[in-house]
Amino acid sequence: MKELAHKLAEIEAKVNQLIVENNRLGQLNAELVAQNKDLNSRLEAGGNQATSPGFTTAGAVPEAMVKKENNKNTKQLIKQIDQYTKEIDKCIEWLNNN
Repeated sequence: MKELAHKLAEIEAKVNQLIVENNRLGQLNAELVAQNKDLNSRLEAGGNQATSPGFTTAGAVPEAMVKKENNKNTKQLIKQIDQYTKEIDKCIEWLNNN
C-alpha cells in the first residue's frame, strides 16, 4: 500500500512538472511571437530599423518554426500526461480490487 502511495506521489510530481514546463513553454512561445511581430513590423517600416543591439533579423526565429516547436513540445507533454493518467487508472483499479 505504501508502495502504491509512493508511486502515485511520483506520478503527481511528474504531472506537476509537466504542467510547469507547459506553462513555461507557452510563455516562451508568447514572447517569441511578440518579438517576431515586432521585428516584422520593423522590417515593414523600413530596412535597418529591424535590428536591435545584439539581435539581427538573420537570427530571428520564424513564427512557423516557433509554432512547430511549441506544437511538438505540447504533443510530447500530452503524450506523457496520457501515460501518467493510464498509470493512475491502473493504480486505482488495483486499489479497488484489493
